[in-house]
Amino acid sequence: MKVNMFKRKRFTLKRKGFTILELIVVMAVILVLSSFLVPKFNGYREKALKVKAIDTGRQIYTAAFVSRMESTDVYSEDSIKDAAKELVGIENITVANSGKDNIDINYIVDKKEYTLEVKDDSYAIKEKSGSQIYPTIAT
Repeated sequence: MKVNMFKRKRFTLKRKGFTILELIVVMAVILVLSSFLVPKFNGYREKALKVKAIDTGRQIYTAAFVSRMESTDVYSEDSIKDAAKELVGIENITVANSGKDNIDINYIVDKKEYTLEVKDDSYAIKEKSGSQIYPTIAT
């Protein structure tokens, strides 16, 4: 039996961890996949701002209705402002066209102006541009 003394042993290096190229490829894939989700998140943000404006309008309507009940069934600008401040915590509202059954209340949510139009026992919320956001109108 012949033994080759000059036979080289092959040393295999064991890799530990990932190479920088593999990490860059994984990060690129994650960035591409996350870029598909960004438009969805923007849509959800707009929807949340709209819901916040509607909720604030409902709270102001409740405060206005409470002030009407306390002041002999007449909407009064001062009593509405006081009730809104006390019940809702909103100070920057303006009241226009106050009367027995109709009133317009302007308020600001997230730097956008909205109008709460109260007529009889119903109400509508409109953006400054005039488009109605609550109740939604079927087209």
